[in-house]
Amino acid sequence: MNGFSSLFLLCLCLIVISCQPKETEPGERVIAEVYGKRLKAKEVNAFIPNEASEADSMAIAQAYMERWIKEALLLREAEKSISRDIAIDQLVSRYRSSLIMSNFEKLYVEQNLDTLITAEELETYYEDNKYQYQLETTILKCRFLKVDRAITPIDYEFLKKEWSGTKPPVVRRLKKICSEFGEQCFFEEEMDWLKLESLKSMMPEGAINDNIIKYNQTFQLKDPDFYYFLKIYEQVSDKEVAPFSFIEEQARRYILHQRKLVLLDKMREDLYEKELDLNNVIIYKD
Repeated sequence: MNGFSSLFLLCLCLIVISCQPKETEPGERVIAEVYGKRLKAKEVNAFIPNEASEADSMAIAQAYMERWIKEALLLREAEKSISRDIAIDQLVSRYRSSLIMSNFEKLYVEQNLDTLITAEELETYYEDNKYQYQLETTILKCRFLKVDRAITPIDYEFLKKEWSGTKPPVVRRLKKICSEFGEQCFFEEEMDWLKLESLKSMMPEGAINDNIIKYNQTFQLKDPDFYYFLKIYEQVSDKEVAPFSFIEEQARRYILHQRKLVLLDKMREDLYEKELDLNNVIIYKD
């Protein structure tokens, strides 16, 4: 809003205030009015921090008033354009009811849902549903090290020789190198499955694909910027059934979701029967 508009609004507010009876309580004073809708000083004052300076208070009040006026004008314009066929009050009532019920159900689920899922439940779910989980892309268990070529010669010599090593001292040294020069490093014990498409995006174009990894599980590559080291320990091809560990979290979410639905259905049914027995529900028949 430009300076002239701000000055005009301030003058308008002063005129509105000056036209009010002197006995009006300060908080009840009207400081702006748009088509009969009034903004009172107490509403603005509620947004001004107690520790605010006089200059800051005036700035906050001015900004609040301007926003209120714009919203009031926009609302009036929107109301003028609404079709008479739209039952706004009914829509608002439904939305309010939906919010209240949704919040109640959320709290009820938080307080009553059994979130403990046993290994047997997960195994049963997987065996009953595993053919629904066909892989869309090949997944791998691997070690992958993508290291900047700015690595020190000593570290690079160690990396070339020991990058696939599994002894604890070797792994610690490799992780230290990765922390200093690594762009992307994954160690097999730290992660579960990696999608082939994700791995391809981290390597030089054409370096790996489904056909290549069928016959090679170890790769050492380089480009102008990075050294690449890849060792594949396990792979499951696309179109095959996903292993349990790959879909375990998804299975947990599904089981909990189903429990939630059952819990809420039972709560609604119990509430219905209870209130029916108490004669708080009356069904009129013709």
